[in-house]
Amino acid sequence: MTQESAFTSTMKCLERSGKPTSGITIKKIETEIRFTALEVSEIKAIYGFGSFFRSQHYNDIDILVVASPLCEDCLSTYYEFRSKIASLGLQLGVVFDITFLTAQEFDERPLLEMDKLVEIFRRAFS
Repeated sequence: MTQESAFTSTMKCLERSGKPTSGITIKKIETEIRFTALEVSEIKAIYGFGSFFRSQHYNDIDILVVASPLCEDCLSTYYEFRSKIASLGLQLGVVFDITFLTAQEFDERPLLEMDKLVEIFRRAFS
C-alpha cells in the first residue's frame, strides 16, 4: 500500500465514523484496558466485541468483563471496574459499554458474538 493510499484509507475511515479505528488505536485501547483490569483483582478476563473491534463505525467500545470464579461480591467488582473504565473513557474521549458476567454465566456462552470475541485480558486463578 502506498503512503497516499494509506492516508486515503484513514481519511475514509474518519469520514465514515468520525473516529479512526486503526490497529494502533485498537492496540492502545487494549493496552489501557489491560492496565485498568490489573487494578481490579476479581476480574478473570476481558474481551472486546462489536463495531470498534471490527474496525467499523462505532459510537462506543463494547467490552465483556468476566468475574473471577472466586468472586464473592461481583456487584462491587462491577462498580469498581466501571468507575475505573469510565475514568479511562474520559481520558481517551471514548465511551465504554460494559457487559459483565460471572464466570459461570460466561461458561454458558450467552452472547451472539461469543465466537468473535477479541481477548484483551486474562488472569489465571488457581
